[in-house]
Amino acid sequence: MSDEKLLAELKKAIAGLSDEAALAGAACRVAVEQGGYRMAWVGMVDPDTQSVRSLAHWGHEDGYLSAVRITTDRTKHSIGPTGTAIKEGRPVINRDFRMTTTLLPWRLEATRRGYFSSAAFPLFAAEQAVGTLNLYAGEPDYFTPGRVETLLEFAAELSRALAAVRR
Repeated sequence: MSDEKLLAELKKAIAGLSDEAALAGAACRVAVEQGGYRMAWVGMVDPDTQSVRSLAHWGHEDGYLSAVRITTDRTKHSIGPTGTAIKEGRPVINRDFRMTTTLLPWRLEATRRGYFSSAAFPLFAAEQAVGTLNLYAGEPDYFTPGRVETLLEFAAELSRALAAVRR
């Protein structure tokens, strides 16, 4: 699917939604069904615990989100793509779960489900990263520069929609 079509599908899916979970769910569904990702999820930071909790997911999740722990604190559970994307406010691409040493806390659970690469794109509210759009692919090196550019726009559109609901 073309980049423009993927973004158009997202805009169509989230139009008129006024609930954070519904927006996140629609974005995840479009990413998987139209974008071809194995699994997508939106995680939001709980400011009290610094844990990242799933707001919505779509695709082949198979218990992954309940099997892994992701935080934004200073533990080993914060050094993966999701924690880093939130802490640093930038996208983080994992080229291959099998080769990246910082992904050891998640490697077994990810590869069991056929996730070989992933990407985390920060979601912003009031210019602060408050969550992420997380995507998983069934092959290594899936996140090409062109895909990343499209997904940056995808995440920005989702951020705008979520911020509008919060207002």
